[in-house]
Amino acid sequence: MSNSNDLNYQSTKQFYWLSVLLFLIISLLTCKLLGFNGLYGQDSHEYLRYSKALKTYLIGGANPGNFFWPVAYPLAGAIISFVIPAKISLQVISIFSAAVCYFYFGKTLNLLYPKGTQRQRFAFICLLCSPFFLRASVIAMSDMFCCALITASYFHLLKADKNQNKQSLIYVLILSSFAIQTRYAAAFLLLPIIPIFKTASFSKISFLLICMVVIILSFAPSL
Repeated sequence: MSNSNDLNYQSTKQFYWLSVLLFLIISLLTCKLLGFNGLYGQDSHEYLRYSKALKTYLIGGANPGNFFWPVAYPLAGAIISFVIPAKISLQVISIFSAAVCYFYFGKTLNLLYPKGTQRQRFAFICLLCSPFFLRASVIAMSDMFCCALITASYFHLLKADKNQNKQSLIYVLILSSFAIQTRYAAAFLLLPIIPIFKTASFSKISFLLICMVVIILSFAPSL
């Protein structure tokens, strides 16, 4: 019985990794062949402008000034633009964020339904067959980056609740903090984590202090 369970786990693990890799390859190649760099609409161009300004600032240039939206997404674009062209950096982040979102959604289903047989098919249909998901995964906007952070945050929240592991709660705090710095509206989607953190913090003061330090460090880019 244990060997059968191990084989099922391995096949499931290989399946969603295969789906993620295929999604990444197909998305990158399709955008390359179509010549689409993700810059669709005024907002995406503004993200690119501020990302370039942040890159200039990081190498000792002028202060980029204030930004209307949270800075995590253009900052991530500025950092990876040292490796790839700035023009496609934000789109690449969105594509990889979609892969991360699918990966953690699959892991969440595995956690909630360990005996399920249609988990990965359900993830594939709900995400990779969704027009909104596919659209958000290839445009230079912060939606998919934020979605990946929230999905990963909820996975670790469920893992912490199931295994009573406070280390997972630290991951939740880091991921949710960066999600809010990606899109302010994420704060409303992350409200359910507050009661769990309240209970965990009151149970041990040292954990509360660690959480405060993590929050300060996580919000450092915006500050």
